[in-house]
Amino acid sequence: MSRNFGDKKTDYLRFLSGEHYSITEEPPIVVISAHADDEIIGLGGQISRLKNITFIHITDGAPENMKDAFQYGFASMEQYAKKRYEEFCSALLAAGIKMPSYIKLGFVDQKSSYDLVKITHILASIFMALKPEICITHPYEGGHPDHDSACFSVHMALKILREKRLSTPILFEFCSYHADRQGKMVTFDFLPYESSSISKVILDPEKEKQKIKMFDCFVTQKNVLQNFPTHIECFRKAPEYDFLTPPHEGKLYYEYYDWGMRGQLWRSLAEEALNRLFLSF
Repeated sequence: MSRNFGDKKTDYLRFLSGEHYSITEEPPIVVISAHADDEIIGLGGQISRLKNITFIHITDGAPENMKDAFQYGFASMEQYAKKRYEEFCSALLAAGIKMPSYIKLGFVDQKSSYDLVKITHILASIFMALKPEICITHPYEGGHPDHDSACFSVHMALKILREKRLSTPILFEFCSYHADRQGKMVTFDFLPYESSSISKVILDPEKEKQKIKMFDCFVTQKNVLQNFPTHIECFRKAPEYDFLTPPHEGKLYYEYYDWGMRGQLWRSLAEEALNRLFLSF
């Protein structure tokens, strides 16, 4: 029996989690991720059943330092970025998606924190054009500076729309990763927010098998993807973040790596972007 959504926040969360009830019309969805593979990690088990979906990648997936590119035999950032996009397309094909609606912004991997204003305005324009009802993106957790930048830019783009009195999608998050007190990677466990209920989805054997096939398409990301389980996915309604304070106490995950960013610098860039956007919390 078909049904309309009642409480949209609750019903959309149930819809993203794959609960088995039909709806009169599938809502348009925008998935915004920092890199090609983030959305596969976060919701690869759900993608094949979401028919009205647009994927947006903030970065090209190719860091300027070329370490990853050289490791896999690529002589330029452009070649490596092209390979990462091809891997994403192959992963979608593994899920039965042949011609996705896709927007590539092309900012440099590990450097998107320096373009927060530009990314925010681009996303605001995309939201106004596509008019999605659901948006899904990263949480603000200090796992990767590009993840936090994607989260910031999405939140600020929606704030621009609200200031213009335009309709905005309901914003959800997929799980990513952050550091524990010992600096180890924590996956598929959101940092806690009292106001945010979490929906955990255990994939059935067929869905998990499909997700493993999708992971296998990312040859250049094999070492990264081995850290993530393939049997579970988690979603929640995005909380209201204070981007000028650290996401958690102690050292952030990306501060353990030479990615050219530290939490204090990231927050100073976020503050500068807020001032330029004439937005404040």
